[in-house]
Amino acid sequence: MFVACPHLNSSLKMCHVVNKRPAGIIVYTIENGGDGPMSIRRALPFVLKPPQRGTQGILKRPQLIHRLDRPTSGLLVAGKTRSAVVNLARQFEDRLVNKTYTAILNGIPKEDDEPHCMKDEMEGDTKKWNLIDHDLEDKNAVTFWRIVKQVSSFKAKEGYLSVVEMMPKTGRTHQLRRHMAWTKDTPIVGDPDYGGGDALQLRGYGLFLCSNKLIVNHPYYNTVEGRSEWEKLPENSKWADGMLQLSEDGSTVQVHATIDIANKFTSFLRKIEAQQRYSGIGDEAN
Repeated sequence: MFVACPHLNSSLKMCHVVNKRPAGIIVYTIENGGDGPMSIRRALPFVLKPPQRGTQGILKRPQLIHRLDRPTSGLLVAGKTRSAVVNLARQFEDRLVNKTYTAILNGIPKEDDEPHCMKDEMEGDTKKWNLIDHDLEDKNAVTFWRIVKQVSSFKAKEGYLSVVEMMPKTGRTHQLRRHMAWTKDTPIVGDPDYGGGDALQLRGYGLFLCSNKLIVNHPYYNTVEGRSEWEKLPENSKWADGMLQLSEDGSTVQVHATIDIANKFTSFLRKIEAQQRYSGIGDEAN
């Protein structure tokens, strides 16, 4: 159903990051936010290690803090104690969580004349990002995005597919899908709801949208008691195999999670490139 990858399975005390894959698995059942037999919520107690006995406020089952659409794959955060759930939920509400998605678009989105230079907190370097500030249901909705790669395809709009990274700064329903389709006229490949006419010939592979990078403040190790405990941990467990890092100013213990995008992304692009070579049409743009 979904995977708790080995490098995401380190002991993170009261929270955990899991990899929802393959796409198509629901996080909750549609009705009343329940936990049907084939949902991520139902599976969590069977794959996540509970906190150490004696920990205060242990939940009967881990609680997911946010959602991913059914056709979207990637990272989800779960809390294991009441205090962790409250802390993590507040971080999402206050927009303190850094999330990055990778998608394949049908076409070439128009870039800003003056892109924003921002530090990539996951990779540590500065990159140029484009901005979409477009309300959805009369609520502010903001997305930063950048083109990673373009691949020629005679099936695609204007003859190209674009691989992009996107950082949503708000969490509106279908925000990334609607922003790219409605403001850039470059829908995510495989989108059944916002794909539009030209994207129909690219359907059949599922939605090409993956949440593959995430940074969240640790809900326990940033308390007075938790930070003292973390400082005393031996070096071989203190960093949880690279998942725990200090913020740039050293004040905050952060959870850094990253995964490779789903195999279907690379296999799909290889198939498109092979079709182009066979037909003799176009070359990879970059």
